[in-house]
Amino acid sequence: MNIMAFNGSPRKDWNTANLLNKALEGAASKGATTELIHLYDLNYKGCISCFACKTKNGKSYGRCPVNDDLKDVFRKVEEADAIILGSPIYFGRVSGEMASFLDRLLFQ
Repeated sequence: MNIMAFNGSPRKDWNTANLLNKALEGAASKGATTELIHLYDLNYKGCISCFACKTKNGKSYGRCPVNDDLKDVFRKVEEADAIILGSPIYFGRVSGEMASFLDRLLFQ
């Protein structure tokens, strides 16, 4: 089993990261391969609404065509059996980095 976790907090060693690490430790104790990705370490923006991922029979159908740090991350997500999302709550919603990540991940 391959499990990926995404830290949407700018802090790598605080509550959100600690909770994600504990979840991954539990998965690893049962034999899973795990990876924690800190979204604030990546260079990317939110969805640019180009609709290339939605154009049927297009070369990017079903995949985000933007060439940035999320390109390799999305390839890994396709191979993952599970993903865990962690974010602090700012003003009643997830962090901006997590929101941008989710826009790109889910829209495609």
